Amino acid sequence: MQMLHEKYADMLLEKCLTSKSLHISFDIECFELVALLEEKASLAGIKDIYLEIEDEQLEQDFLIGLQSEKDLDILSLHKFNKNSFNKYALKNASFIVLKTKKDIIYNNDNCKTEILNLYKEETRKIFNEKRNNNELNIIYGVLPNPTWARKTFPENYASYEKLLTIIMENYNDDNIIDKINTIENILENGSIKK
Repeated sequence: MQMLHEKYADMLLEKCLTSKSLHISFDIECFELVALLEEKASLAGIKDIYLEIEDEQLEQDFLIGLQSEKDLDILSLHKFNKNSFNKYALKNASFIVLKTKKDIIYNNDNCKTEILNLYKEETRKIFNEKRNNNELNIIYGVLPNPTWARKTFPENYASYEKLLTIIMENYNDDNIIDKINTIENILENGSIKK
């Protein structure tokens, strides 16, 4: 698995080495790969590296724990401030966004989710504007997690490695949602052998 992570990290970083700054946002399950990316980026000469956990399940767990949207005050929202995206967008940094497919348990209060999402977007306006104008180098990566891998390849003891290999073989520049959907379509339509 380490060799596959090394190869994938090299693939992702290949497109980032034009900048002196790097912002990596990631699901918590991707931490092992993130540590490798940080190490390799540093060895490649990128010294300004910022790591940001951006995990939807952690956000939903936080919202589930609240009694109502009235509990979403500025202090509780502060942990979801995404200003680091603005700071690094102004530096013309490269961005790596790493996600994994997981079954998220959502809170039942759409109002709380909407408030949180508005706050996150409000705190990264510069980033959003530059992204929408194609002024940023953003690399999207998908990483398997053990649950997704075992569901996909229940008979294969090396299910994680097999799924990561498929992801790497089908790597493209799509956004996260498109990437996950592409991998799911490849698996469902039998384009590859399970």
